[in-house]
Amino acid sequence: MARAPIAVVLSPWSIEGSRLKGGAERTGAATARALRDLGFDVISLSSRTLSDRTAQRSFCEQIIMEDQHLIEAMKKTNLLVCLDRYPGDFTHMCPSFLQLSNLAYANECSAANPEWWNAAWVPSTHLRDLLVHSFGWIPECIRVIPPVVEFSQLDSEPDSGLTAVLYDAIGNTPRSRVLLFPHRSDKGKGLSDVLLLLKRLLVRDRRWLLLVSGSSSEETDEHESLVRKAIDTGLGNNVRLLPWWPATSMASLYRAAGCTIMASELDEGFGLVPYESVLAGTSVVARSSGALTYTEATRYGFHLVKTIASQTCIELIEATAGTTVPVRFQHAVARSFNSDRYTRHVSDALRCLFKGQDRWKRLR
Repeated sequence: MARAPIAVVLSPWSIEGSRLKGGAERTGAATARALRDLGFDVISLSSRTLSDRTAQRSFCEQIIMEDQHLIEAMKKTNLLVCLDRYPGDFTHMCPSFLQLSNLAYANECSAANPEWWNAAWVPSTHLRDLLVHSFGWIPECIRVIPPVVEFSQLDSEPDSGLTAVLYDAIGNTPRSRVLLFPHRSDKGKGLSDVLLLLKRLLVRDRRWLLLVSGSSSEETDEHESLVRKAIDTGLGNNVRLLPWWPATSMASLYRAAGCTIMASELDEGFGLVPYESVLAGTSVVARSSGALTYTEATRYGFHLVKTIASQTCIELIEATAGTTVPVRFQHAVARSFNSDRYTRHVSDALRCLFKGQDRWKRLR
């Protein structure tokens, strides 16, 4: 019996389990599931020895340090999937596939020369165009594959401890006065603008409450910075810091709020938060950035503004907070970003990559 082809997914983060940090990790996990559905034996590898998107040592050295038997598996690999990473020593072992779920920042210039990869997957046409025009990537080698947004991945119940913490944080505040800033305490996500927005909302109604889901262990400094900023701006009584919220239970967090706020200062390559919030039925106001366009907002039922702490934003929040997103928009998100569709995209992309080779013919 022929062995299943092997796919290795390399990521700077863990892409399995409930502690997925954000869009890159969730898309990595969705890719691993899609590859398994297509008949691959998937090995997911993460490395904590990388920082600032720059390799401190070769991947082979890292693998040897972590688990020597994986070197033999790597030699048999049919497909290498890299998330925001240069695969270094492994490029000669198998066809490589670079998949980016976040924006390619200036320090991704090392990946601008595409000679080491065969193809790239990106989550939006915006990111594809940016990579082509700013980094010189080959347009014909880049395929747009929108990510997965599904309740099956977001709607498990949080443990009783987290539920108790959430209820205690909200107290008697009406849902129509609860704002959510999800997994946003890290750099570049617009925390200062959100605190300024809260300050202006409180001038109009003292009941407003801001929930901020907590940082991961790698973001301790950012979490402490948030505490200091809330105290320094006199907003401590209206800001609640929640523990790190599992990705698999995000629906419960969205539903607890009357409005989700996304204020990213970065040029978003896709931006999962608005789509997840809409799927949970909670209105969302976001800063227009990168792939978050007014066309997308109209199609999927969220609201965009140029400036988060603006009068327009305040009026939108007051008008929509606590209202339920119309079902047609929830259905639109579910149709456009589900696992079955993602697997079909991946299957089509792999068929083009392998171009009828025997290793593809062995797959379902």
